Amino acid sequence: MYGSDKTTNHSLRIMQDGKMRMVNGRLPIGSDGIPETGFNRNWWVGLELMHTLFVSEHNAIADHLKQNHPNWSDERLFQTARLINAALMAKIHTVDWTPAILKNYTLREAMFANWRGFLPYGFPEFGNPATDGIMGGERDLANVPFSLTEEFTALYRMHPLLRDSLQVRNYQNNNLLTTSNTQDHAFQGATALTDTYGLTNLFYSFGLNPITDFTDINPNSALAEKLRDIYNDDVEMIDVMIGSYAEGYRPPGYGFGETSFQIFIAMASRRLMADRFFTDDFRAEIYSAEGLDWVDDNNFQTVLIRHMPELAGQLEKVENPFFPWDEENEWFLEEYRVRR
Repeated sequence: MYGSDKTTNHSLRIMQDGKMRMVNGRLPIGSDGIPETGFNRNWWVGLELMHTLFVSEHNAIADHLKQNHPNWSDERLFQTARLINAALMAKIHTVDWTPAILKNYTLREAMFANWRGFLPYGFPEFGNPATDGIMGGERDLANVPFSLTEEFTALYRMHPLLRDSLQVRNYQNNNLLTTSNTQDHAFQGATALTDTYGLTNLFYSFGLNPITDFTDINPNSALAEKLRDIYNDDVEMIDVMIGSYAEGYRPPGYGFGETSFQIFIAMASRRLMADRFFTDDFRAEIYSAEGLDWVDDNNFQTVLIRHMPELAGQLEKVENPFFPWDEENEWFLEEYRVRR
């Protein structure tokens, strides 16, 4: 959402008070009919919702910093708000999204420990990421430059998780407003759908064991034999994405299979531990005291309610919005502050 070069980044900012461009609470629309943001070549309505939400969150953070540091320059306000927003996204990914897509109690506790350690807030530090958490600890590059594996990049091509269609419902009474197919709400269609039904209704509507044979991938014998023929009976030659998509076995509650999980878990800690802004430089001198508090005190639920307060009723008993909104779930946010 911030862009990968200076020109793009500056084009998305108003260059005042550290804030980004928005028009009546929405992203500005480019000449191609697609919102202007850091990257929009794979645009669909889900990205429109998330980019809009977190640009709004960036501006809310910038306002908060401006109130507490009125003499800060636009550049310092922008860059600090950007750091805080990125850390909050990393937190949401770690303690909200991952335990929802991999619904398992042990996994949930492990991801919370990944963020703040196994020991509750207030215990003394032991100097180990497992007990103290990764955030605010020492950076560990594992003797290689900052990078993520090729398999991890491949893992996040999760297109099969996209719905073939989206039922858009009224957040106030759950009435069906329309059904939109994926091809209809991609690219320019995403903005058209958002214009028609609004952000609030759309957010509401979304409310490894070693393999030795192709039959270990999928119980469908015909599919297993087809894979065997394509890969010359050598299971070690199967492409990571083909194998992951073909995988017919998955642990209970998991949104994707064991292969994807093993690739993911190997990188889940590294993406935090190898980034200095989440380790050595996750401190008040860089983020500001207010910024660290903002990351500690917020999650996906609070971000949604801040920018769409009309959803507060639906989210009252749903502490993790990545779970179905008609189920209660407890997340105990106050226990998961980063030690400092």
